Amino acid sequence: MDTLSKPEEAPPALQRRDYRCLLLDMEMNTQKEWGLEFLRQALAANPLLPVIIVSGASTIASAVQALKLGAYDFIEKSGNIDPEKIAATIHKALERQRLMLDRLEKETLYEELPQNDLIIGKSPALQNLVNEVRKIAATEATVLIFGESGAGKELIASAIHQNSNRRNQPYITLNCAALPHELLESELFGYCKGAFTGANHDRKGKFLAANGGTLFLDEIGDLDIHLQAKLLRVLDDKKVMRLGEDFFQPVNVRIIAATHRDLKKMLPDKFREDLYHRLNVISLYVPPLRERREDILPLAYHFLKKFNKENNRRVWTLHRQAESVLVNYSWPGNVRELKNVIERLVVLSEGTEIKVEEVLKRLDEKPPFAAAAGAVPEKEPEPLREASARFERDYIIKTLNRFSWKITETARALGIDRTNLFRKMRDLEIHRP
Repeated sequence: MDTLSKPEEAPPALQRRDYRCLLLDMEMNTQKEWGLEFLRQALAANPLLPVIIVSGASTIASAVQALKLGAYDFIEKSGNIDPEKIAATIHKALERQRLMLDRLEKETLYEELPQNDLIIGKSPALQNLVNEVRKIAATEATVLIFGESGAGKELIASAIHQNSNRRNQPYITLNCAALPHELLESELFGYCKGAFTGANHDRKGKFLAANGGTLFLDEIGDLDIHLQAKLLRVLDDKKVMRLGEDFFQPVNVRIIAATHRDLKKMLPDKFREDLYHRLNVISLYVPPLRERREDILPLAYHFLKKFNKENNRRVWTLHRQAESVLVNYSWPGNVRELKNVIERLVVLSEGTEIKVEEVLKRLDEKPPFAAAAGAVPEKEPEPLREASARFERDYIIKTLNRFSWKITETARALGIDRTNLFRKMRDLEIHRP
């Protein structure tokens, strides 16, 4: 333990030693801004360092500002300071630091998969999927990937290619839902100069561009029924004819397709049965995030670090209750939605820790495109306090139902104690049915 009496001794000491906790007297220097500046330096050097502010009546405003900058707590000088109170505060600060470090270590990376496409999580469902990817990657089999939008089908497709014998060959992707029928055909098979108006140069097309490698056809369920016949012919004959040409060129391409649709229900009117069986040699199911809740926090902390770095922010952790909300949310948009929410939280949060109120607010927000043409106009927005209370009430009831109204288990899942849960149930008028 070091005790410093001169302000100028503090910065060198911070560089010289790796402290576990910092007790900072805001009146150590006559310039009030000195304490805030030193706090910034300390947190820049060690973002997880718990800093406890000691302040007199004249520096309370600065202490409050210090909390916003990331200080753990402040103790007011009022007569004699109770040593036991200081010791208890330091103990709590160190315990919080330990929990934060534990949470940051929750991120599990499957190093067996390609370094540029790490799959993050530790759930049994994800482990089984990774094992399947590892087994089929070295084969030449066509793969059909099922799963909800945003679940990570593109990541799995890329992982298959990167672990295959074709890893050093082209990996070409095409979203079948992103282009109209006329453009999609030329994108798939290519064209030669003069094939149609505007064809001012030769174009290979995705099949020829992927020759020797892998072609990933995303949202294959949206492919036009007429194009499905042409695709099937290429898969069977391993030859492709560009628009405007009268001869075929051989292609050696591995096909990986993906869809969020139930293709079986589309047979045979909207999706050709012969193409379905041709694509469905190996099928993989990417489970939605709500079916692998163990992966939510590792993903959240992965995105937290990613967006801190990209946006030059210092939002280092999630409050325990905020973590609980994320874990128990249904995530209809899956990993893509979680990524979007964490990015907004990092950009808009004011402190170094994301509070539960911030998470509730972001999850309750409606996307700006919700009131599109033909949609029912949204009602006048309600005050934030009322909206948060309504969301919190619905969320607590949902969690209570999930645990059959067992108070202890529900409180543990919410990250609060039983007394706090009872108080919230009373205040929000939640009654057991």
